[in-house]
Amino acid sequence: METARVVDWFSPPGDSCFAAQLVSRRARATAAFVAQRRNHFVALKEVRQDLNNDIVVLDFVPQLAQIRINDILSPERIAVVFDKVDGKTPVVLALRTSFPVVPHLNLVSEGTPRSLCITVQSWQESQLSWTAPTFLETIRAWLSETASGTLHQHDQPLEPLFFGQGVTIILSSRA
Repeated sequence: METARVVDWFSPPGDSCFAAQLVSRRARATAAFVAQRRNHFVALKEVRQDLNNDIVVLDFVPQLAQIRINDILSPERIAVVFDKVDGKTPVVLALRTSFPVVPHLNLVSEGTPRSLCITVQSWQESQLSWTAPTFLETIRAWLSETASGTLHQHDQPLEPLFFGQGVTIILSSRA
């Protein structure tokens, strides 16, 4: 018999608010879609805001094989951070403090939630066809495929490390 697992969570960013207070069109669409309970794989936990972002906190129930390559749980608590003006790619944060280091994570500071890299498309591309149901399914599929070890194909090279605008790396010319 398996014993209950104690799970520690990072606190999501921002302060609690009502869904009607969300500014981002995409955050409102995501919260509304999940609140309608038309699917069985995601539940709305809360909505939050900070100065520049709307945050939707969700519990995902990914499809999990009996034998997992990576320690993905059911449910996994995810915070999606939407820029209030919808001008940036939503940031997808795994709130479990023990979330594993796996391929397809974005670079974050130590001691902060892991950031899931759920698409290779630029925001300019993906925003044109963005819908809440498709976005949520992409996150669920990322979790399921990461658990089974199939998200990163064996013949797929690792993506190069990219930084957004405003980041400068200075390398010494000395050996």
